[in-house]
Amino acid sequence: MKRDMENLNLRDTFKATPDKCRDALMTAARSVREEEPVRRITVRAVLITACIILATMAIAIAATKTLGWGDFFEIFYGDTDAVTKEAQEIMDNTKQQTFTVGPVAFTVQSLFADEQEAMASTLVTTADGSRAIIVMDYFYEDTLSNNDEFGEMLAKLYGVDPETTWIDVAKKLNCPLYSVGARLHMQDPYDVGGGMYDVMYDEEGRLVYFSTSGIVYPDNESVAAQEVLELPAQLSLWVEEVDLETGDTKDIGDALVDVMIPMSLQSEPVEYQIPEDYVIFGLHLDSVKAAKTAAGVYLYLDFTDQGHMQYRKDYIRPVWTDENGNEYPDGINMSHSIDTDQSPQVCITSMISADSIPERIRFQLADEEKGDDGVPPVTLELKK
Repeated sequence: MKRDMENLNLRDTFKATPDKCRDALMTAARSVREEEPVRRITVRAVLITACIILATMAIAIAATKTLGWGDFFEIFYGDTDAVTKEAQEIMDNTKQQTFTVGPVAFTVQSLFADEQEAMASTLVTTADGSRAIIVMDYFYEDTLSNNDEFGEMLAKLYGVDPETTWIDVAKKLNCPLYSVGARLHMQDPYDVGGGMYDVMYDEEGRLVYFSTSGIVYPDNESVAAQEVLELPAQLSLWVEEVDLETGDTKDIGDALVDVMIPMSLQSEPVEYQIPEDYVIFGLHLDSVKAAKTAAGVYLYLDFTDQGHMQYRKDYIRPVWTDENGNEYPDGINMSHSIDTDQSPQVCITSMISADSIPERIRFQLADEEKGDDGVPPVTLELKK
């Protein structure tokens, strides 16, 4: 429960002393010979001091809390379990680094990678703590309402209508408007390209920039399974200032900074037993394997296309559930891949958020628009 710290009344913490107790204490006090006064620290004073300290700490913690990848998946995807405990611990142990570009400070909050994808989150503020409006890339002409779930919150924070543009907000507050970027790129030989980026705003209006980058892990790299490595990567940072009258932008500066990303390697794959002649969407299931990383469990499915082309590559997706039919969260990879380069072989890779490889798991393919093809899900069990 969130406390109302502004109206916190410490007096309400302590109840009045009952009259009988008070009379007894006063009688005892009169019977004692008066000594030189001694300054005492009472239990009540200690409790009051402790409450003040705790209240101050709570305010400080709340003021410095920033958004992370767990918040990202919950707010944008409604997934509260995407980030595993193990992955979160690695992210939390990221050594924070701050890079300054002109008047803007970029503080790297979290870094994480497995053998598929690397992730970074960066808090973006003014370097000297002065007021400024900071927006993602080239979205300074947008209205606050275009910021999805954050539009209403930002409008209340700045005391404007949600349809107000960022430029007009900066005019109202009489402060600069900066357009920024903080995108993650892997370095060779790990760079495979691709990735995504987006931003979130906390309750103070501070921007947190989220970015991912695809990884290719060379086969000739020989490292013990589950060992955590550090991979070289770079953050591309830039800042532009927006002219509040013309809407034109002026380059303030840019930087390409080096970071080392902790990477959790996959365990040795294990294989599931599969039923004979299981065909779904015209695909014959040949094998299912699973491998564990700190981020969750990757599942690798091999099929043979029967030649009917009953599936739509851009819409089909694997659905994984437990024995009770509860669907597993997708995990932080956020997507699945379908490889048809070796036709008629079809390989599908997907991920679930789980702390261990399930002994038993149910599988089904579904079309995101049309649903399943009538073939019931199949229960898979790990080979002994």
